[in-house]
Amino acid sequence: AMFLDDSIGESVPGAQELVYAAALVLVALLIPRGILPAIEKGCRRLATWPGTSLEQKGPGPLGRLAAPPPRPSPLLRMPRRTLRQRLPQPSGTPVLEVDGVAKSFGANRVLSDVAFSVDAGRRVGIIGPNGAGKTTLFNIMTAHLRADSGRILFKGMPVDRMRAPRRYELGMSRTFQVPQGFHLMSPLDNVVVAAIGASMPDPMAASMDMLERVGLAGKALGELSALTTAEIKSLELARAMVSEPDLLLLDEPLAGLNEAERARFFETVDELVAPHAAIVVIEHSVRSLIQYVESVIALDEGRVIAQGPPEEVVSDPRVIEAYLGSRWMEHAGDQ
Repeated sequence: AMFLDDSIGESVPGAQELVYAAALVLVALLIPRGILPAIEKGCRRLATWPGTSLEQKGPGPLGRLAAPPPRPSPLLRMPRRTLRQRLPQPSGTPVLEVDGVAKSFGANRVLSDVAFSVDAGRRVGIIGPNGAGKTTLFNIMTAHLRADSGRILFKGMPVDRMRAPRRYELGMSRTFQVPQGFHLMSPLDNVVVAAIGASMPDPMAASMDMLERVGLAGKALGELSALTTAEIKSLELARAMVSEPDLLLLDEPLAGLNEAERARFFETVDELVAPHAAIVVIEHSVRSLIQYVESVIALDEGRVIAQGPPEEVVSDPRVIEAYLGSRWMEHAGDQ
């Protein structure tokens, strides 16, 4: 770049900056994960080159970089926490109860007196237009936000003040709209982390079994960057399900999936969950959601405007107006 600037700098002002910009674009395109992961990947390929062996290199830096991840996973050497007792399910008590939850951000009221319950074994969907308060409600249920007022009860026990790891131990588990994987770790180690967090007796066996059940056993020791969107979603589900939860909370699980992948995702969920487990799904794809859940809760401007069977809720005039607007309702009424 300096040579070009000296050679043609007078006739082409800013030549050095143009070369730097082009170099940055090339780096972003060719090695999007950064230079160090690219070096490590190259070393591993070099180690498998014909006539090359790690034993010849000895314990030097190249040998250490090129070596495959050790098994059993180093995560298994972490101090193991004592397994805590799961909460019993009192007869007649909902698995999840949201009681009068309200939340504001400054002067902006996001949730107002939201209340509903989910019984054992039920599939419940939460819908609403953008800005309805779905994500805020979900984050309150999963301990990522704290409500200003109201209560969240899990099997009759208030969990408002409990941190997310404690709720996880008790039997609550969630997925994220944007998968929160550890990108420099293998799919197997991603699930092992969750299994250790749930104090599973044999984290490795539980993790491999879960990857087998979601169809990722063949890629257990691969790289996350090699997984498709559908496979990333399956890995996220495996991490949530390895703890065998009594309540599974799915945050926009169908985002980025085609119709066939969406149907297969919910089939996999049903194959993994226990019959008594409850499932709550937040999803923008209303058509796909209502084909799966047994009950729907509709939010608008932070309030519950309808709840009940899917067919009734999506036909409710208040829900239609929330999605399409009052002008559309007035126009439809004039027809």
